[in-house]
Order: sequence, then structure tokens, then C-alpha cells
Amino acid sequence: MAALDQIGKTVMKELPNARTALRIAAAVAVGATAIQFVVWLLIVLISGHLASPWWMWTLLVAGVLAGAGWLLNGSRAAARHQAEADAWDAR
Repeated sequence: MAALDQIGKTVMKELPNARTALRIAAAVAVGATAIQFVVWLLIVLISGHLASPWWMWTLLVAGVLAGAGWLLNGSRAAARHQAEADAWDAR
């Protein structure tokens, strides 16, 4: 777990606006999934056959990637808050 935290700190240090980037990435993923869902729904309605929900692949992969990004960003924020608390206690 310490290695994951170190990777997260290194990656997020390179991205000063990591939270904004994660929000944009999540919005793009949701938008792409919504478009795919509408296309899938039209295919189902026009053909009359229930097609496999292929749009779920985008939803699942994007969810895992977004979750990992938020997890890494959260560990960075927790470390920053801990450092601020330690600095405050040292006064």
C-alpha cells in the first residue's frame, strides 16, 4: 500500500489541477457512455432484438480508471492534510 501511495503522490504532484482533470475525465466517460447507450437503445428499438449491452464495457473501464484516479488523489490529499496538521502541531 505504501508503494501505491508513493506512486499516487508522484503522479498527482505532476498534475497541479488533478481534481479538475479527474472531473473532466469522468464527465467525458459519462458522456461517451450516454451516447453509446442511446445508439444501443436505437439499435434495439429499430431491430426489435435485444442486443448485448456493449456500452457497459466503456462504463466499467471508465469507472475503474476514474476510481483509481480518485483513490490516488485522495491519498495525496490525505498526506497533504496530515503534513499541515503536523506543521500546526509543531508550532
